[in-house]
Amino acid sequence: MATLKLSGVSRRFGGVQAVKDLSMTVEPGRITGLIGPNGAGKTTVVNLITGLLKLTAGTISLGDRDIHELPPYRVAQLGIARTFQNIRLLRNASVLDSIVAGCRQEEAVPLYAQALGLPAMRRARAASIERARALMAEMSMSEYGTHLAGELSYGHQRRLEIMRALALNPAVLLLDEPVAGMNDAEAEELGRVFRRLAARGIAILLIEHNMRFVMALCDEIYVVATGELIDHGQPDKVRANPRVIEAYLGGEAC
Repeated sequence: MATLKLSGVSRRFGGVQAVKDLSMTVEPGRITGLIGPNGAGKTTVVNLITGLLKLTAGTISLGDRDIHELPPYRVAQLGIARTFQNIRLLRNASVLDSIVAGCRQEEAVPLYAQALGLPAMRRARAASIERARALMAEMSMSEYGTHLAGELSYGHQRRLEIMRALALNPAVLLLDEPVAGMNDAEAEELGRVFRRLAARGIAILLIEHNMRFVMALCDEIYVVATGELIDHGQPDKVRANPRVIEAYLGGEAC
């Protein structure tokens, strides 16, 4: 597993500085939080990492490879997967098919074998289905395999999006508000899943407004406001910083 590293990353939109000189690392086996008020630039950071946006300045690397000039599909192929702040699913696809679509096993099969349905293609498809069923079991959703994505509850749609990201078997998992709209029990259950994933060596970057969840789960937290880093460190350190309280926590204790 490789470390994701951002060095001096900046992004401007015309006269607006969305991200300014941000440096951070997301290490294998750890859950790293990225927090800040609305409009702080958090989702912009994820879009920069995944290649949806280009940098104005700085570099982004995975291990010893620079990735900031790669298109999104190449970033994904290198092992960086994400979820979205606003859920993006194929509503008329089944849960099983939605996850299989993320497995990408068939991409290694030559086009002629795909077109003719040769044994290599059938084996790849079977491996994808097996992977999808294992993910459904891990996320307690085995009974929903034939359900359409658009028919799921909000919480289950969130889980499906996470499973689709995990289908890539990523080295780095970027989670953009994964427990938004969930109750405490649902969030706690997902937290246990994220800890298991980190224990396997996955590097997790977590963006989340549920501060209780973030403080309990993350090994390290980066705090941004108006696109700039104002603090980073372990949860207790960040929570006690007056600048963080003023910028994000509104003076309330977590």
